[in-house]
Amino acid sequence: MKNRFNLGLLLCVFAILFLSLGCVQKKKQSSGSSPVDTACIEMNHLKNHVYELADDKMQGRQSGSEGAQKAARYIAEQFYRAGLKGIFEQPDPYFQKFRMERKKAQLCRIYKNDTELKNWRDFMEIYSEFEGIKNIQLVFLGYGQKKDYENRDVQGKIAVILSGKPGSKKSDRQLDIKKTDMARDFGAAGIIIIPYEEQEFSEYIQKVKPYIPSTRYYLAKNSEQKLSAQRNITALKTPMAGLLGMEPQDLYKPEYIGHSVNVTMESLFEPDTLLSTENILGKISGTDSPERYIILTAHYDGRGMDGRTVLNGANDNATGVAAMLELARCFSAAAQADHRPKCSIIFMMPAAEELLALGSSFYANNPAVPLDHTMLNINMDPLGREDVSNPDVKNHLYIYCSPDLNPDIVKIKQDIAEKWSNRLDISKKENYQGSDHINFELKGIPAIALTTGDCADHHGPGDDAEKVDYEKLQRVTELIYELVWGITGD
Repeated sequence: MKNRFNLGLLLCVFAILFLSLGCVQKKKQSSGSSPVDTACIEMNHLKNHVYELADDKMQGRQSGSEGAQKAARYIAEQFYRAGLKGIFEQPDPYFQKFRMERKKAQLCRIYKNDTELKNWRDFMEIYSEFEGIKNIQLVFLGYGQKKDYENRDVQGKIAVILSGKPGSKKSDRQLDIKKTDMARDFGAAGIIIIPYEEQEFSEYIQKVKPYIPSTRYYLAKNSEQKLSAQRNITALKTPMAGLLGMEPQDLYKPEYIGHSVNVTMESLFEPDTLLSTENILGKISGTDSPERYIILTAHYDGRGMDGRTVLNGANDNATGVAAMLELARCFSAAAQADHRPKCSIIFMMPAAEELLALGSSFYANNPAVPLDHTMLNINMDPLGREDVSNPDVKNHLYIYCSPDLNPDIVKIKQDIAEKWSNRLDISKKENYQGSDHINFELKGIPAIALTTGDCADHHGPGDDAEKVDYEKLQRVTELIYELVWGITGD
């Protein structure tokens, strides 16, 4: 997973690791059992929640729609019944409201005089919040090694970097991620990566393009924020060299490192449509360290409608929401019986995950509690069916852990996974970026993500409540209940 640590984030990570020790350091190394009986997790509750959220009346729960608002009110009502405390002001103490823009891309290009590069022809930028016209400097930095930045100012400029390692004729995506992090650490306003394999990348652009809709959703921002948004571009070798005033072979000559040109970036959209939606949050306060938090997440939005057909999204992600509601009920019942976690727990249902995780992105940049007091995110998405890529493996569960996860928490997770190995087929998931936990990791907060994978009709009209395996959903929810208690309990 990406480790985008500038100095501020690095200090944040150290603070989080220090705080997390306060929640787990007193645990026995053999910990992994819950101090509260998992019999609290009831299948009929899980089933009722899935059927309610995946009903046609919810219209697929697309963020910004009336159906999503109905789902949000239902979840808030369940939080209230469970006795969770709201975090925000009345009259909607469970709602973190924000706005999105739905807009259609008209033009995305970079040019200098008569040389013009266009998105989906000469380069690929899948998502960017940049909008407007801006003059900026491109700085060519060879392979983007640390020594290539020496005595060169890239603050507020675009770093242009070759993919892979020096001397290699092969691109390296994982290394490119690290190079992107380094460019941002040096203050670059964006990065342009140049793959070695020009023909293959050109074909890849055309393969991906049909799957990227021209009408997209973005967090609502002002003009200044849009102009200062980061750029993350991958460009074809020949047109990019031309924009730099170089020949393609010059890109591999050391004497060109540091070469710079002034260009104009232009991204235009059709007039905006503003939509309102909300994240839903409730809280249970801890005993020993109430100012320290773990945050549980399960997005409640879906894909909406396909014409007149409702995409009910039962597995993705009514199952994750159902698990969260049952966890909230059980933790609240334990608290009412004077059995509280040491750290505080926030139960969060992000909106707009299906729209590139905009809800969790908004929270990460507008947190309800300090990020440096948030020690861990546990994400659930989805939890109720078998993975289409492993159809013959029953009761399967993937668990992803951030590389920088506290070792004590890793040990607790491993102990619980081993305990449950006779009831669930558990495997480790590597480099998992496909849900809300990514936005916490980008802020230096480690994550555990649990998923059963994509079902056969993922995002399609067949993802309905009657297809969910409720026995499996109950088992997974019980495991999560033990996991959270193992981290935060006595």
